[in-house]
Amino acid sequence: KDRDQISSFQKNNHKFEILEHVNNFPSFLTGIDFMIGAGGTTQLERCCLGIPGIVISIAENQRWVSEMMM
Repeated sequence: KDRDQISSFQKNNHKFEILEHVNNFPSFLTGIDFMIGAGGTTQLERCCLGIPGIVISIAENQRWVSEMMM
């Protein structure tokens, strides 16, 4: 349900993209200004590059890392 709502919003607002399973993730990160993404390693990579963002922990093992990053 949430994914459908986000996809619907994105279709009407072309200021952002929804991407999954990005190939060559490090190169992708160098070209973005802001990121909404999962916790875990992804947020650590984003933070190391100084990219601001919002974290949504999608697995229980990401919760601890996300809480420590706050």
